[in-house]
Amino acid sequence: MIHGTETIRERVGHIQPGARKEVLNLVKAPFFSSGNMTDDAVIGRGVRYRVIVERSMLDGGSPSFDEIIQARAAGEVVRIAASVPLKIFIVDNELAVVPLLGSVNAAKAGALIVHECSLLDALIALFESEGEKAMPFATSAGGSRSAPAIDDLGAQILGILLTGFTDQAIATQLNTSMRTVQRRIRQMMDTAKAQNRMQLGFRAARLSWLDAEQDGS
Repeated sequence: MIHGTETIRERVGHIQPGARKEVLNLVKAPFFSSGNMTDDAVIGRGVRYRVIVERSMLDGGSPSFDEIIQARAAGEVVRIAASVPLKIFIVDNELAVVPLLGSVNAAKAGALIVHECSLLDALIALFESEGEKAMPFATSAGGSRSAPAIDDLGAQILGILLTGFTDQAIATQLNTSMRTVQRRIRQMMDTAKAQNRMQLGFRAARLSWLDAEQDGS
């Protein structure tokens, strides 16, 4: 057990550069560490990052949509969940940092450091289970030769829409107007010949309108 926000941040900062293969991260508020706990230098060495972000974090603007775009461009796999049960930071399936949510007081913040044991196995299984339920976060357009294409803005609107955001929240995330969001959704529905937004999501998947996830799903 370790105590204090700075201690947690320092421990993550010490563990993260030593990652060799993969980092798994469940993210939810309150956020005791700065940024989304990713390291461009570590990703640059070929370490795979898989991050599941609780949707309320985006409502609060941390991480921002721009930060997610940058993270995905760097090779990070990002998914959005309606909620996640706890925060987890796992390195190489060998070590986990589990911040505890009992207090938002920085001085009283605590975290468990979990080494290889059955508890770590359970945390890894929990991450994988949450990943299966979470939505991939698309930030650019895909498309096939036989399907009508959409541009990146359309893909971004559609990607955020599929995670459950309202039109106003989408507009806020993309720094545009709600009218623009609604107009673009209507255009995509017309192009896909969709009668409602649920059908739009189904047709968009069938037409490969959104870029593929880095994990191939």
